[in-house]
Amino acid sequence: ISYFGNLNYNFRNKYFLLGNLSYDGNSATNKDNRYNFYPSLGAAWRLSAEGFLNEARWLDDFKLRGSWSVTGNMFSSVYDYSKLYYTTRRMNGTGVLLREIIPNNELELEKKNTINAGIDLSLFKQLFNIHVDYYNSNVNNLVIEQSIPETFGYTEYFDNGGKLQIKGLEVAA
Repeated sequence: ISYFGNLNYNFRNKYFLLGNLSYDGNSATNKDNRYNFYPSLGAAWRLSAEGFLNEARWLDDFKLRGSWSVTGNMFSSVYDYSKLYYTTRRMNGTGVLLREIIPNNELELEKKNTINAGIDLSLFKQLFNIHVDYYNSNVNNLVIEQSIPETFGYTEYFDNGGKLQIKGLEVAA
């Protein structure tokens, strides 16, 4: 089950606000971690619509943008409870049911927090169009495989112990 809400606001084609909220359920996780909120906010300012840039005939469009969001990621093979047991092993010609991995009831969906800032620029009757974006994404509960001593009967299990950062600059012209 999922619920989704969206709000867009545009004031005089100069100032833009965007808000989204998603509340999603996923049956592949434990019932305590099944539902998550995924919000996002964005804003933009079209400077080319301001009075102080009216005299700039060479400038067609100039916009500053920024956003923040939280998104979820499901690393499907880890959350698939049907993979906890399998029957592909044979003992003396008979299929047997064996536990494949230690289940982790604390496992959550990965959540990525992203901030983005950008500039859109169009010049000389759209002869030149430039888009510049800076982004920074962080996952603080990345699903990773952890090693454990063989005395447990298994050598690994999955948990949310990883971290990942992705950042960069994109330029398109």
